[in-house]
Amino acid sequence: MGGVFSGDCVLLRNRIRESRAEGLFLMDSGYCQIHANEITGSNDGIVMIDSSPLLLANDVCENARAGVVCTGCLLYTSPSPRDRG
Repeated sequence: MGGVFSGDCVLLRNRIRESRAEGLFLMDSGYCQIHANEITGSNDGIVMIDSSPLLLANDVCENARAGVVCTGCLLYTSPSPRDRG
């Protein structure tokens, strides 16, 4: 997923299992929301390059190399560290 028109996308409640590469791959994506997905048994769970996603309540486990890989990304997580008081 990526490019100019990938902003304002929502990936919600998907099951991605045993992918031969990445479960999710984002490149140059705008702000998007990735919520409550199950990503297991892939090489890498989520790979992001120059992207700005919100990751929330995803189950990313049992992947061969890594759960989440990102470079050049602005990540939004919840709760934000500034919300922890």
